[in-house]
Amino acid sequence: MRPLTAHVLLAVLLPSITFGAGELATIEIVPHSPPPYLGGESLTVDVWLRSNDVVSHDLRYVQLDIRSELRFKQRLIAAGAFTQAGTANAQRIAEFADGLWIPIGADESGTDQTVLAIAQFDDGTGAARYFGGTFEFVYDCGACPSVDARHIAKWDGSSWHKLGDGLNGAVRALVVHDDGSGPALYAGGDFIAWGGNYSFRTAKWDGVEWQAVGYGLNSTVRTFAVHTASVNPSLYLGGDFWHAYYEPMHSVANWDGSAFDSVGDELLQDVNALVVYDDGGGEALYAGGKFSDSGTQPLNRIARLDGDFWVPLGSGISGTSVRASTVFSTPAGDMLVVGGDFSQAGGVVANNIAQWDGVSWAPLGAGTDAPVNALAAYDDGTGQSLYAGGEFESAGGESHSYIARWDGTEWFDVAGGMNATVDAFAVVDGDQLPDIALPSTFDFVPTTGYFAWSALPWPALASTSTSPDPSMLHLAAQGSVHVGSLDIVLPTEVGS
Repeated sequence: MRPLTAHVLLAVLLPSITFGAGELATIEIVPHSPPPYLGGESLTVDVWLRSNDVVSHDLRYVQLDIRSELRFKQRLIAAGAFTQAGTANAQRIAEFADGLWIPIGADESGTDQTVLAIAQFDDGTGAARYFGGTFEFVYDCGACPSVDARHIAKWDGSSWHKLGDGLNGAVRALVVHDDGSGPALYAGGDFIAWGGNYSFRTAKWDGVEWQAVGYGLNSTVRTFAVHTASVNPSLYLGGDFWHAYYEPMHSVANWDGSAFDSVGDELLQDVNALVVYDDGGGEALYAGGKFSDSGTQPLNRIARLDGDFWVPLGSGISGTSVRASTVFSTPAGDMLVVGGDFSQAGGVVANNIAQWDGVSWAPLGAGTDAPVNALAAYDDGTGQSLYAGGEFESAGGESHSYIARWDGTEWFDVAGGMNATVDAFAVVDGDQLPDIALPSTFDFVPTTGYFAWSALPWPALASTSTSPDPSMLHLAAQGSVHVGSLDIVLPTEVGS
C-alpha cells in the first residue's frame, strides 16, 4: 500500500490561566519533526504541551481527548443504468477516486435496475450512502443473495440494507433535511405507500422507520432543494403534481414541517430541477423543467422565484426540457448551469447544456450530442470542474461516453466513461478518522520547555483508496490539565 502524505497545521492555543506561583500561558498541539504523515494505515502526529514557566509548576499529568475532522477527499458518485464504468464492473453505481472508476463493494455489487438518486445521511450509526431508483433488488456481490430493497437502499461501506419495507414505486429524488423534528432522509418519486401505510409521492426516513410527509402530493416528485439562508431552512419539492390534499400547488411546493404551501404563481408543466443560486442580488430558488409559462408570462423551461412570482431568465431555453441544474464556481463568479434536452439558451446555440451568469446565457463549448440528465461540481484535487452525465456519447465534438468533465474552457474524458446512461451524481464526504484519547504519561523536554507525547498513532483507517485532503484536517482537544493540587479545565472544544 503506497504511503499517503498530509501536511497539516495542528495547533491549540488557550487563553492564559493564572494559578498559584505562576502562569500557564499556552497549551499547544504542534507539528514536530518528522511532520504528520499517513503511511500504511495510520496517521502519526507528535503532541507537545508547553508552559511558559515549567520550573515553578508541579505539572503532574495531562488528560486530553483529541478529536479529528480529517477526512479523505470528497468523492464523486455516479449512478444510472450502466454496468461498466471505465474498466470496472460497476452495477449502476460507481465512485470516482484518484482518476479511476471503482465499484462500491465487491465485484458486481449494486442494483438490478436503474439508480436515479443518491444522498449521504447519518441515521445515528454513521454516515452512509443511500440510493433510490426503479430497482427492486440489491446485491453485495455477484454471487451473493439478493436483498429485496424495493426502490431504495442503504450502503454502509461493506453491505446493503433495506429501509423497512421499502417503497412501492420508483424513487426519483433524495435529500437530507431537518424540518424541526430532527434530520431525516426525504424521498420523492412515483410511490404511494410503504408496507401498508400511505405516503403519496414523498416520505421521510428517520433512521428507524418511514414517516408520511403530510398527506403527500397527487403526482410524481422529481426533485428537491433545501434553502438554508433563512433561520428555518426550507424544503422545496418539484415535479408533476398540481395539488396537495386538494390545495393547489402547481409543480413546486414548500414543506414547513407540518404542511405544504404553494410556491409562486403557476408553473403549468413538469419541474425536473430545483436549485438555490445567488446571481448577485441574493439567493433565490430556480426551477427548470418542461413548463413554457406561468399563465401570465413566458418562462421557457427555466425561471427564478421573485417573491410570489416566477420570472424569466432572459428568453429562456429553447427545446423540450431542463433536466438538471447546479451551481459551478468559475474565476468570473458562480454560474447557474442547466442541462437537459434543448438546442438554445437565450437565443444562443447551446446543445443540451448552458450557463447563466445572472445577466445572460452562454454555451459550454459545443455542448453534447444528446440530453444531459445530471450535473455536479466536484474538485478531484486539481480544482473544481463541472461533471455532466446523461445519454450523450460526445461532448465538445469529442467522444465521451455518457459522462464528461468541463474545466471552464473545454471538455475532458472521465476515466473512460460508462457503457450506458448516467442519471445521478452526488459529491459525498470521505471517511473520517476515529477519535483517540492521549495517554496520561509524558516526557519533559527541558531544552524546549515542552512536555511531549511522540509518534501518536490513530487506529487503522477504514479506507486508503484516496489521499486525504489536508485542508480538511482539524484537531480539537478537551479534557483537563492537573497542576499540583489544582485542576484546570480546558474549553469544551478548541482548534484550528
